[in-house]
Amino acid sequence: MSKNENTPIQAQAFAKLRRLKVGALFMSMGTGKTKVALDLMADRVARCDYFLWICPCSLKSEIEKEQQKWQPNLPLKVIGCESIGQSERIYNELLEELKPFHNLFVVVDESLKIKNLQAKRTKRIIEIGSMAQYKLILNGTPMSKNVLDVYSQMEFLSPLILNENYWSFRNKYCSYFSEGKNKGMILDQYNIPHLISRIQPYIFDAKLELDVQKNYQTVFYDLTFDDLNEYEKLKNKYFDELDKLEEKTSKIENNTELDPEEQLKKKQEERNSVMNLITLCHSCLSCSASRSLAIEKLLEKIDGKVVIFTKFLGGIPKSALKIIGSMNKEQREKELDKFKKTNAKCLYLSYGCGAFGLNLQFCNNIIFADRTWDMAQMQQAEARVYRLGQEADTVNYYYLKAQDIGLEELLDQNLERKEDVMDHIVTNLKKLKVKDQVSWLKKHI
Repeated sequence: MSKNENTPIQAQAFAKLRRLKVGALFMSMGTGKTKVALDLMADRVARCDYFLWICPCSLKSEIEKEQQKWQPNLPLKVIGCESIGQSERIYNELLEELKPFHNLFVVVDESLKIKNLQAKRTKRIIEIGSMAQYKLILNGTPMSKNVLDVYSQMEFLSPLILNENYWSFRNKYCSYFSEGKNKGMILDQYNIPHLISRIQPYIFDAKLELDVQKNYQTVFYDLTFDDLNEYEKLKNKYFDELDKLEEKTSKIENNTELDPEEQLKKKQEERNSVMNLITLCHSCLSCSASRSLAIEKLLEKIDGKVVIFTKFLGGIPKSALKIIGSMNKEQREKELDKFKKTNAKCLYLSYGCGAFGLNLQFCNNIIFADRTWDMAQMQQAEARVYRLGQEADTVNYYYLKAQDIGLEELLDQNLERKEDVMDHIVTNLKKLKVKDQVSWLKKHI
């Protein structure tokens, strides 16, 4: 295959969307959707006078690399979606920059980042989209949790695709709990074939099929006495605080004269306290000497280079090669270059910046030193090595897991169900009376 030749999947995607002014590339990670989008932009050079690519900030340097590789003559501006959402100045400057142009081509990469219609980021990106004649959205899947994720993405492409407001869309495809503690939450989803038939003309959907096996291994390790003691001390400290909060919350729930806003505030304090407990316990495992030793032993058994994903920065050795959120573009590229071109054994990545966009198909081993709570991030992380260009027969995924720790089991259960851990915990706690919630946490953490 020549440098700029498309794979059959890429050729099919290009052929379908070339005929449209708006479209969605819902192609699995590693199928090369970035190249297809760049080719579609290049195909419109004679018709468009401005090309804008909106993506997570952590992807910017990778997109710029891909542009230089596939379409070096394309006049492309790349901007982070976080910058648009968080900076009034950057957003207004971009709007002013776009005003003189009449034929804009805008791509939104990782379009699930605009699934929340109420978020400032989503509103601003939809506003930018309203100025464009050609638009693309890119993502591995149109949904992360439910069909409501689809609405804002289609609104960005064109309000005419769905041609209805959000509430009408909601009621057409979802039913809700009408009473109890889950009131207003989604009960079920239906009419999905009808929704697919409405958006199908505008999307290209493709799964990645490689002649490469995926090998999953769980590697158990025991906490040392000191690490286990530290973990239990941390739990007990927070359970004492939760016990006190339980008494306050019980009084609040039984006080019908209390301001509803005050009740909500106190219940939020309880939720925050639970989140703090889980985060600290998870961090305690991640940064323990026991886990570091388990990684060292595992590295000795693995042939070839290894990527190590970790949720907490405290779990990364100071001298290790790493790519983390605080590093700039040049620093990240330098670390990646060292990993690729020297005899360095491993590269540590944080989920926040390493799970998206990086092409690491020269490596075929990943250690998940600890799991994130978000299944989508785990899938993104796996796709760093399982993608087009992977030449090994097998990619290996190693999951480290501390023995006899409730939090590890909770992570397993929720990732198997592809649920967010915190959502699952909150849902379970809602089913219990206040006095039973701490007991549930003690059992599962």
